[in-house]
Amino acid sequence: MSIAEDLQEIFDKMPLAFVPEKATGVRAVVQLNLEGDGGGAWHLKIADGQITTHPGQAASPDLTLGMAAQDYVALTRGEANPMGLFMA
Repeated sequence: MSIAEDLQEIFDKMPLAFVPEKATGVRAVVQLNLEGDGGGAWHLKIADGQITTHPGQAASPDLTLGMAAQDYVALTRGEANPMGLFMA
């Protein structure tokens, strides 16, 4: 599978893995700018106990995170050390 296909699968499955109890009272838009092969911009909207994923740039995100697309895929699969990625 390509990085772009992996990312699509991750974002498609994100609502299924979302735990509403952990986000009680949260209303936020998170912008992900994933660079490199297969990357792109995505934003996540968290509100009313749900998460929705959208390709592209959010109008006014509450938080913006940027990283290499392949690192994001590895992170979501549990194959990368979050602290190691942050320090790099």
